[in-house]
This record gives sequence, structure tokens and C-alpha cells, in this order.
Amino acid sequence: MERDKEKIRVVIDTNILISALIKDDSTTSKIIKSGIFEIYYPEDGMFELKKYRNHIIKKRKKSFTEKKF
Repeated sequence: MERDKEKIRVVIDTNILISALIKDDSTTSKIIKSGIFEIYYPEDGMFELKKYRNHIIKKRKKSFTEKKF
């Protein structure tokens, strides 16, 4: 792969990922979804995501409700 075409590799932690999952319009969420970076996430972090799954869903619903008003 040519150097100028390589993506920057970024490791994100659970707090960053949860924040991005809760707020779709956040800068963090946009950066993660942009495809500019090659995102890495520790496999152990999946346990944390499962642990906080209901919290994330609850916050997302609240966020969507607030946007409607």
C-alpha cells in the first residue's frame, strides 16, 4: 500500500465508543463513521458495551426525543 493512501490507525476506548453510539451527530461519531481512519477497538471492550447496552439505548432514545422538540 502506498504511504499516501494508508489510513491513520486509531485505537479507541469504550468511553469514546459509547459516546459516539449515544450521539450520532457528535464530532466523535462523525469521525468514527467517516472512514478516514482505520479504527481499532479492544476485544475485551465488547464486554463493557454489553454491560452498558441498556444505558446506551436509553440515552439514545432520550436524545432522539429531545431533538423532536
